[in-house]
Amino acid sequence: MNRTVAFLDILGFRSLVETEPTDTLGERFDKIVGDTLPAMNRKSWEFSGEPTLFPDASVGEDWCIAHAFSDSIILIAKDDSERGCLALLIYALRVTQSLIAFGLPVRGGVAHGDLYIGKKRSIVVGKALTRAHDLEQRQNWIGVAVDTSVPIAFPCLFGENGAFAEIRKCLFPQYEVPMKSGPIRVLHTLNWRWNLVV
Repeated sequence: MNRTVAFLDILGFRSLVETEPTDTLGERFDKIVGDTLPAMNRKSWEFSGEPTLFPDASVGEDWCIAHAFSDSIILIAKDDSERGCLALLIYALRVTQSLIAFGLPVRGGVAHGDLYIGKKRSIVVGKALTRAHDLEQRQNWIGVAVDTSVPIAFPCLFGENGAFAEIRKCLFPQYEVPMKSGPIRVLHTLNWRWNLVV
């Protein structure tokens, strides 16, 4: 099956492991990754009459599937729809903003393609995950880049027309992404600075 997937890596984690007491670091991550991020992975309240990207979402509905292990966070769209991809992109943006606000810099990649998700959701393998991970590894900055496979699969999300086109353009702008080797690549990115108050 095809899905959109985000691979996020918390930068400097080895240094944290070496300098912070394990219990302190574990409790900090448990609070942030175990409590705060899952609470953000769902619609929490209803604002009657307010514009929304997801008018059909129910309160308490998860935006996407989320896994965390050590310094890596994997987010997976619930289905292969444009809505599922947008929900994943918005949640990945919010996770990135939150981690940075907590003093944990993040680098990541988002890709679309073939993905297997085990029945208990604990096994995740496929080309989309590998592509997202490879993109994350090649970048040389704090930020999240979107692989070209995503706008190819969902061109309307990155287009100039449609509902909330101006907001989507602000959330996922094209940017010159610095790479560890080779030329800078112009890719869509998750604009973690958008509407961020620290």
